[in-house]
Amino acid sequence: MAYTAIALTDPVSGYSVDFRPVDGVTVTTLDIQPSVRAVSEERVGGSGQVDNTMWLSTCAVTLSAILWPGVDGTAPEEFLDAVGPLLGPWLRPALVCSNDQWAQQRQLTVRFDSKTGPVDNPLYTNLAWSFKAPNGIWEAATVTEAIIPAFIAATGGLAVTPVTGVPVTTSGLAVTAGADVGEAVAVAAGNMPVQWTASLYGPCTAPALANDTAGLGLEFTSGVVLAAGDFIALNSQNRTAIQSSTGESVLGSLDFAASGWWLMQPGVNEIRYNPVAAAAGAAAVIDFRRGWMP
Repeated sequence: MAYTAIALTDPVSGYSVDFRPVDGVTVTTLDIQPSVRAVSEERVGGSGQVDNTMWLSTCAVTLSAILWPGVDGTAPEEFLDAVGPLLGPWLRPALVCSNDQWAQQRQLTVRFDSKTGPVDNPLYTNLAWSFKAPNGIWEAATVTEAIIPAFIAATGGLAVTPVTGVPVTTSGLAVTAGADVGEAVAVAAGNMPVQWTASLYGPCTAPALANDTAGLGLEFTSGVVLAAGDFIALNSQNRTAIQSSTGESVLGSLDFAASGWWLMQPGVNEIRYNPVAAAAGAAAVIDFRRGWMP
C-alpha cells in the first residue's frame, strides 16, 4: 500500500500544488486520525452509560515531507510559497490522493491548522502540515450521478368486461399504450453513508423522493407543483429545498409527518421518485461522492 500521488487543490479557484511526485519534495508520512463524535449519558439507576454514538467527528490530518533543492534548481522556499495560498483558514481545499490499491482517487476536504518546519539543516528541511478534515471521511474525487425516472401510474391497456369480454374489431385486438413505472438503484461503492444533492424535475405534483434501503423519504404536499423544466434542488447536508422557478425555499411544504432526511448507504440503494401525479419527462437527478472510513 503506497500513495502514488498527493495534491492540494482549491475547488473554487482550481489552484493546485502537487506534493507527490515532485522534484525536491519527498513525502514521508500522511497520517489520518479519525475521531468518534460520542453521544452518551450516564445510566440512571444502574452501572454504565446509555451510548447513542453513531457518527464520526472531524479527522486530524498530518502531511510530513522533506524539502531539498531540486535538480532543476527549485528551492524549498519556492515550494513553500506555492503552498501558502492554500493554507488560508477560510479555505477548504481538497487533499486529493491516489493509492496503488485504490480503483479511483479519493479526497479529504481539509482546513489548515498548523505547520512546523525548523530551519536546522543547510541541505534539507523537515516540514509537517497539520489539517482538520471537517467531513471526517474519504470521499471519491469524482461525483457519481444517478437518474431516477418518476413513477407514472399506468394508463390504457386492455379493457376486459364480463359482458363483452375482449374487444376485437375488424382492425384486430385494441390495446392502448401504457406508461412505464419508474424505479432505479444507485450504487454507493464504499463503506460509509454519504450526503447527496438532488434535482427533482417536473412536470409533477407533490414530488417525493424515497430511499427504500435507508427506509426514509422526503414527501412534499400537493401545493408543490412543478412544470416541465422546473425543479426542486435538495441538499441533504444543509437540509435545504429550493424551487428553481421562484428561488424560494419549499421546506415549509414538506409533509413532516411522512418525511425524514436520509443518507446514501454503502452498496446498492433502491431509490423511488414517486410524485402523486407525474407526466413523461419527470425525473430525479441525484449526485453524491462515494465514501470510505479513513
